[in-house]
Amino acid sequence: MKKTLFLFLLVISVQAQGWRMSLIVNPQQTYLLNRDDIKAGDSLDLVTTRRFAGGIGVSYGLFDRVFVGADILYSQEGQKYKGFRARNKTTFEGFVELNYIKLPLYFQLSYPVSPKIHLNLYGGPQLWGLVGGVTTMYEYDSTGKKIIDVFADKDSIKIVTIIPSIFGTGLDTFRLAYPFSRVPHNILMIGLWGGVGVGVNVTKRLSADLNLRVDYAITDNEAKETTRDQGNGDIREVWAVKPRFNDNETPDGFKAKDRPKTHNFTLGLQLRLNYRLK
Repeated sequence: MKKTLFLFLLVISVQAQGWRMSLIVNPQQTYLLNRDDIKAGDSLDLVTTRRFAGGIGVSYGLFDRVFVGADILYSQEGQKYKGFRARNKTTFEGFVELNYIKLPLYFQLSYPVSPKIHLNLYGGPQLWGLVGGVTTMYEYDSTGKKIIDVFADKDSIKIVTIIPSIFGTGLDTFRLAYPFSRVPHNILMIGLWGGVGVGVNVTKRLSADLNLRVDYAITDNEAKETTRDQGNGDIREVWAVKPRFNDNETPDGFKAKDRPKTHNFTLGLQLRLNYRLK
């Protein structure tokens, strides 16, 4: 066993390709996927939401075609909504904007098809850390006149910074229209990501990759235990709603624990500029 391990490490040391630094730009479509929201019909529609991510990365070439690496990305995510409230015949628009620091780890396989061109396959686990966000929602009557500005003042439901709240509730940095028991979105999430694409060797040290990138958070976006105090002892569960933003479609007795998990999902094009240090 020791001999096998020694030979494996020796092969790696001989064939290792050294370190690479990467600059990453990633326009993306983002989604907050919840089974009740998707099935809501006219009560709630998910609107195409385009946002942006970018950052830096570092990787190490174990062999000529195999790399291990890690990125650090600032990622704008969230979901736009629109819907119809049958009970009072109004329409509404909502936008949940959530910003994260993401830490994807990965293996990369790179297959050369010519001296200049190679194909890439990436994949691995990913960690999301919530660092900010804003929720806005507007309601309109049948003539299109805005009748309610819910969360119209962005400061009323703005997360200024969430990093300290890993060690507490974060309420010191969370200003809301109603007193919330905690930040209503989970601070940390884990999931998976992957990518496939093509790369060009610009020089001996510099290369550029264009990949289709996708990621999916396995854990829940929503902190289902969150409550808010609406005054006079009226304490309500924030996520006791089916679907999101539409209390009129929520059956009596529905609890936050009855709402399915909400999963972050992004799909986009990622441009990576890589510089080989060795």
